[in-house]
Amino acid sequence: MRVVLVAAVLGLGFFASPGAAWERRGRGQMIDVGARGHVWIIGTEVAPRGGCRIYRWTGTGWAEAPGNGGARDVAVAPDGTPWVVNEEGRIYRLEGDGWREVPGGRLAWRIDIGADGSVWVIGREEAARGGNKIYRWTGAGWAEVDGGAHEVAVGPDGTPWVVNDVCEIYRRVDGGWVHVPGRALDIDIGADGSVWVISTEKAPLGGKQIFKRVGGDWVKVEGGGWRIGVDPAGNPWVCNAHPDQEVYQGRK
Repeated sequence: MRVVLVAAVLGLGFFASPGAAWERRGRGQMIDVGARGHVWIIGTEVAPRGGCRIYRWTGTGWAEAPGNGGARDVAVAPDGTPWVVNEEGRIYRLEGDGWREVPGGRLAWRIDIGADGSVWVIGREEAARGGNKIYRWTGAGWAEVDGGAHEVAVGPDGTPWVVNDVCEIYRRVDGGWVHVPGRALDIDIGADGSVWVISTEKAPLGGKQIFKRVGGDWVKVEGGGWRIGVDPAGNPWVCNAHPDQEVYQGRK
């Protein structure tokens, strides 16, 4: 097991707002935070079997996952177990010291897991409109859900929110999709229900602007990023844009 120690230094392309603080936590390109605070990232180093190396946050640094796994996206179950999507689109979860493929043969593009354990993915097949097809894990296989999207986030009650191919935001209500005002490139939801997005608007020092949903409005938080995860207390973790691909932990 390799542990990478990082310094908490504020870097170019990311800055703190009054009443908030950002701490640098190394480098990564994709991130997710589980319902109990487990943080996993897809790093920037290529793995032996394709994709990039997978790491978990120990509280002081990053420990590489066992099994020489490589992936392009990650989601964290409530018990801290990572599920990943590899370069081929196959879905795996960590079991003991190795990765086991999730049955069902579904190829995925994005994946997320709610605090209640609900697993949703964006597949690789094109939908009739909105992006790619959307699927929900039943416990034994993948059930297709109407609509199309490019990104997905799952609320603590299992409700999915998606971002489609023109950056529109929708959430699932009573078996249908309801439009949420605003535009986003990425989205995540904490176990406390906090909804955060990386917007389509350029941030002053690089990346895209960050917004938190407060009531029915989006409130801008100073800084910039490309990918976002939200911890159980509603604090964001962000990966900023290429080529830096730095990870920052936000604190209220």
